[in-house]
Amino acid sequence: MTALEEANRRLEDSTSSILKALEEAGVPSSSIEGLRASLRDDTHSEALQTAQMYTKCYPSMDTAKMVDLLAESWEALCNRRDVELKDVNRKINRIRNDPKIQKKDPTGEKLKEQEEVKANIEQRKITNQLGLYRTRALQSLYVQERSKQRAT
Repeated sequence: MTALEEANRRLEDSTSSILKALEEAGVPSSSIEGLRASLRDDTHSEALQTAQMYTKCYPSMDTAKMVDLLAESWEALCNRRDVELKDVNRKINRIRNDPKIQKKDPTGEKLKEQEEVKANIEQRKITNQLGLYRTRALQSLYVQERSKQRAT
């Protein structure tokens, strides 16, 4: 299994846990299907933000558990972006260092294309890291709240 396949599997497993928790909390199936569609379209950050918003709408939901699941998914998504970035960097280095590729593509279109892909991944990575940091901040608040409840 390649690193990208492993990263995708981990992301899929973590997002499946979120969808299951949302179903158990009573989120309508139409809303969950919308999240599934976002995940299929590779708009994970939007889907994770939407899942987080549901914590405010369903008082019966175990919000602390959902925040833990969201943090796991954000971490998996960030990991996937790291793997994607490594892959595109390898491609860029191969294009730059392989004279055969340079002869086939004297204008450097392949290199430009890969550099655009890299810029896109880097931008998405930043967005994903912000989501992870926000979720970790929420997670730490819930950890503090749990500690207080256990102390009393």
